[in-house]
Amino acid sequence: MRSVTVLIAAFFCFSLVQPQARADVYSETIDTVIESVNNVTDILFPGVTNIRLGLGPVVSPDYEGSDEYRVRPLPLVSFRYRDLLEVNNNNLRVNLFGFDSGDKTRRFKAGPQIRVDLGRDENDNPALAGLGEVDIGVELGLFGSYQLGPARTRIRILHDIAGGHSGTKIIGDVRFLVLKKNKLVVTGSLSSTWADSTYMDSYFAVNPPQSLASGLPVFNTGAGIKDVRAVMTANYELSPRWAVLAQAGYKRLLGDAADSPIVSMRGSANQATAGVFLILGF
Repeated sequence: MRSVTVLIAAFFCFSLVQPQARADVYSETIDTVIESVNNVTDILFPGVTNIRLGLGPVVSPDYEGSDEYRVRPLPLVSFRYRDLLEVNNNNLRVNLFGFDSGDKTRRFKAGPQIRVDLGRDENDNPALAGLGEVDIGVELGLFGSYQLGPARTRIRILHDIAGGHSGTKIIGDVRFLVLKKNKLVVTGSLSSTWADSTYMDSYFAVNPPQSLASGLPVFNTGAGIKDVRAVMTANYELSPRWAVLAQAGYKRLLGDAADSPIVSMRGSANQATAGVFLILGF
């Protein structure tokens, strides 16, 4: 029980510190990279209590929809308590309703999830001038996943209760094993996000006051599929404790997210991330 308390405390400490740097790192980048770590951890250490810490440079857009990129350091924090609790940077998941059939290659997991959304600062990039800020949000929701061997399907439903974007997202993804040989593991994943109109308004709409301040035309959004994404991850074990992880991802914004003048006039619907991390596990 003490271990669980420590992990939950670490999650909230990280969440409190991370928003201070939100002009430099946005939530989508953190999510993409930490899910890459999770995919490898699930395959290498299923159901094992472990901690994986990492640090490395990541290349990502200045904000979701930007066509300008920056290289910046990103810390990775991944705690697992058996098959019950996962703490990953700004995400916490508890497997309350899952079951283990006795066959370690077949697993169902489901339970509550909490995620800190770091919002968006108009100082992140000159293209956002006049659009105001999207405040920090706290997203509560549920997740459910089914694993068959190294493959996994999952769905997550999240709603912001803190007044950041105040919207709801549904994220579906599929993970698969590409290669597992000696000290090298390569995984891939495909995902897509549906967002309601409240979420879309927060990040992609331009209301009349914002139009006057930014010079962009007024733009209204609606609910719909926001994006599709593909990610590849390679993990190479240097020693029992040390590993190098490389990750590359591509995302395409769709619908109103792609058509928003924030993206179509000042950014790009094509989004990419890449990073290389030194990982310590114990």
